[in-house]
Amino acid sequence: MPAMYLNIYEALREGIIAGGVRPGQTLSNRAIAAHLGVSTTPVRDALRRLAADGVLQTLPKSAFRVPVISAERYAQILELRVLLERFAADRAAQAIDRATLKRLTEINARYANASLSQDERLLANREFHFTIYRASLMDDLVSLIELLWVRIGPLLNFTTSSADQSVGLQHHKDLIAALRQKDGPAAARAVEADLRYAAKSIMTGLQREKDVASRQAS
Repeated sequence: MPAMYLNIYEALREGIIAGGVRPGQTLSNRAIAAHLGVSTTPVRDALRRLAADGVLQTLPKSAFRVPVISAERYAQILELRVLLERFAADRAAQAIDRATLKRLTEINARYANASLSQDERLLANREFHFTIYRASLMDDLVSLIELLWVRIGPLLNFTTSSADQSVGLQHHKDLIAALRQKDGPAAARAVEADLRYAAKSIMTGLQREKDVASRQAS
């Protein structure tokens, strides 16, 4: 496969995982190509692959849409994430080294920066979590977690209030402390607390979107 196509595919996928798009948002092949300064062909191929992965929906005229996930489906994905990410955090606690702990502390300090934009904060959150999961030294586990994150990445836009950030920051600190002590069960509890707290805001956002759609339809 051409390197450009793969690079575009990975960049778009990473952006979706990090919450760089919103549910229901339309992605234009031409607009993305113009933004990246490339031809439409590799962008179209990358978007088609994301659609084949179930990440995007295909629309007429070479356009694609980010799916709108129901609250019921999100709840199912959440339970799968809790199972996998608890396990990854527990395993990471046994294998993590000082350099990775230092990096996590630095990422969390960046996450705490009040001047960050929404996109920058979401990227920092994604980097924090996957630095931990990769420390589990289980590549297949990380791939499974990524598969779920790419499904719910757009919903992370519902978790950017100041309250979410403050509580999320504390969860991150608890997680770092557990990893430093090599306490796997505590690390698993901290990551679950983080996921379930964020889920409350996501569920609220999904209900709000549903209410808006109902009013527009009536």
